[in-house]
Amino acid sequence: MSEKSSRDFLFLARLLGGMIVWTGLGASAVLAASPVNELSERDRSVRAMASPTTGIINGLPFRDAIDRFTSGVKVNVWLDRHIDPTAPVQIGQVGPTPFAAIDSIAASRGCVVHWVAGVVIVGRAEWVDRVSAEVMSLKTKGDRDVAAQIHWDALATPDEALSASLDRSDPGGTAAPNASLPHDLWPATTWHDIHRDVATLLVRSQFLDFDDAESVSKAVPAEQVTRLYRWPDLTTVREAIQKEDAGAKVRVNDAALLIRATAKAHRMAVQAILSTPIEAPNDRAGNQNRAGNRGGNPAANPPAGAATGSDMPRFSLKSKTAARNALNQLCQAAGRTCRIESTAAAACEAIVQIEESDVTLPDLIGKVAALAGCQATWTDTEVVISVAP
Repeated sequence: MSEKSSRDFLFLARLLGGMIVWTGLGASAVLAASPVNELSERDRSVRAMASPTTGIINGLPFRDAIDRFTSGVKVNVWLDRHIDPTAPVQIGQVGPTPFAAIDSIAASRGCVVHWVAGVVIVGRAEWVDRVSAEVMSLKTKGDRDVAAQIHWDALATPDEALSASLDRSDPGGTAAPNASLPHDLWPATTWHDIHRDVATLLVRSQFLDFDDAESVSKAVPAEQVTRLYRWPDLTTVREAIQKEDAGAKVRVNDAALLIRATAKAHRMAVQAILSTPIEAPNDRAGNQNRAGNRGGNPAANPPAGAATGSDMPRFSLKSKTAARNALNQLCQAAGRTCRIESTAAAACEAIVQIEESDVTLPDLIGKVAALAGCQATWTDTEVVISVAP
């Protein structure tokens, strides 16, 4: 076989019964298409991170702000221990998806975000990319890959967290601890539907020393990390990957993309696709026919006076500010102008303290207005704030 032919065959991928076979000259390497190295529209946590969601974050601690967008939908989170989880976040409106909201929260502290194997990883860019590459490089081992629920209590030590994560059915496997981890006290954590090898790797990753090549295994270099993407918009995936990593290898496999690229390039692809709201396949056709609904966001044009709606985006807000400030931000999120009548101007300068979770925009605007002794009236283009009778 000629050198050119061998190059052509080296990255020829074929999808065979759930296994992706990279066929090379005289040899092949097999990579299991599992949640560890696959991002699919069918994954529950992926869909949760790409659902239409908007919120306002003013004053919440860093960890709490992230939890606002993950705890309700049971999406796993792992936060770099070198980042202060108590630092207050003041960034205002975030969205339009939980992932985009978390990305904005992370950026406010100089951090980045990646979704890998059902876990949202947040922290320093070099740490996130290294850990993500390690997770995507894990080899599957049959029954050990059955997803588990893992929990440890508040003030658990890293060794206790590692013990909770271990696969007891294989004490001699890769999940077994090599040595005691440094002492620390960690917050209570619950992970849902997580592979135990992923969990143990994440626990150990908190002590990854970039000056110590042995601190975390380096089985596969970052540039060789491979992931399978099953997504409605594969063009966006490919463009995001190739923009970051010009040397990425991309192959089409049965309406999916198998991509070998740097961990950072994969992170850019995740950011591109999970920052745009995704609709359920059976909802897409119907939503295309909705009148007066900009971008598929029911809150952008709710009926005048609407207060509830099962299809409306839900908001969370914890803030202590002038009612005028909160109302202006909320109305902007609703796609309307906030008009405060002159008789209500003084009342809206009052400082209001509000903490609400999972409520619609009309509800939230009404609650803020009421705290200032006012009421909100919706029109097609604005929300009018007037003194309550």
